[in-house]
Amino acid sequence: MNRGIRSYTEARFVALLPKRETLGDTGFRKKVMDAAIAKFGISIASAATAYNNVLQAMKVENPRAVAGLGRNPTSKTSKAITDLVTVIKARGGDLVVAGVPRKTAVDLCAASGVKGRPKLVIQEDLEELEEE
Repeated sequence: MNRGIRSYTEARFVALLPKRETLGDTGFRKKVMDAAIAKFGISIASAATAYNNVLQAMKVENPRAVAGLGRNPTSKTSKAITDLVTVIKARGGDLVVAGVPRKTAVDLCAASGVKGRPKLVIQEDLEELEEE
């Protein structure tokens, strides 16, 4: 079912492009999406999809006009995880998984336990207990 959402969004995008500088990039995106939402009664997610489709097409057709819009493809969207640990079996010390975030390892160890006695432990934590 094609209701013309994409073509309408493209028309609003092109019409508002000269006002982008005064609206700002976020304001520009909001205006285009709000127009599609008001016209078709669609969700924010649907309007964002229509906007993103138009933006991708415009990046091919006229990259100068849309320079700076959208996410920077080289930027990291999440923090690098630096606290990586190794999970081993509590008895025998056999490797279960290496290089997992500490929170994931803690959850894994907690889920492995029976009556408060974990079957899996974090290797560093076990070494610290043995040293004491």
